[in-house]
Amino acid sequence: KQYLSIILFFSTTYNASLCSVGIQFLMKFNRYLLEVLDHERASLEASEKGEEVPEAPTTPDFTPVLFTGLFQSAREVTVMTVRRVYERLAVTRLPRVHAEAILLESRSYIRDILSLRHAKDPLLKRLATYQSATLHSVALFYAAECTVASSLYAIQTARRSDLTAGQKIALVSKGAALHLLRCSVTLAMVSVGAALGSAIKPGVGTFVGHVGTDVITSITMSIFIRSVLGN
Repeated sequence: KQYLSIILFFSTTYNASLCSVGIQFLMKFNRYLLEVLDHERASLEASEKGEEVPEAPTTPDFTPVLFTGLFQSAREVTVMTVRRVYERLAVTRLPRVHAEAILLESRSYIRDILSLRHAKDPLLKRLATYQSATLHSVALFYAAECTVASSLYAIQTARRSDLTAGQKIALVSKGAALHLLRCSVTLAMVSVGAALGSAIKPGVGTFVGHVGTDVITSITMSIFIRSVLGN
């Protein structure tokens, strides 16, 4: 009940928070269920043979999983909050035309407007149009992601006692540059993937191309950054 109340409370702040906590919890719980099933099978075999029934698996400690999920949820909320701040700055500081391009929801915009407006255009021109629309609409998200990732890495580095002040500054700068590279590459690949998907099926194809390239590129770039930074 205590775990459930914490999860439900946090989910009221941001819907994706429940997903992050739930996924972490279910992965651990599923492993425990597999152990229980194996124990039941072993117990039945032991009973049939008249042997001693093996001990049941102990209930796992879900506290580390819960806090990992809560951390990921808090990170997601922070990214969304920073994005909203950037959106507000875009509205107040940029010309209206540029601000509208950034604030558009690219999937529906491509499906309902651009795909019809440019239906007779050559393929390359349509791809460029879809790519530009996606790039502008998700740019602030990746800017917020870069900001949060760099800040968290800076905090983590600042708390290390095995580094001098100069080493910390150098490592923070290196981390910020790598996170900027990661988000820039992901942004570029996502816009291309969404454009290719839109050319096949505006709307659904846009979503599949966006999510697919985001997952693949994010994983690849994260592995690269960890290998460079060593953590």
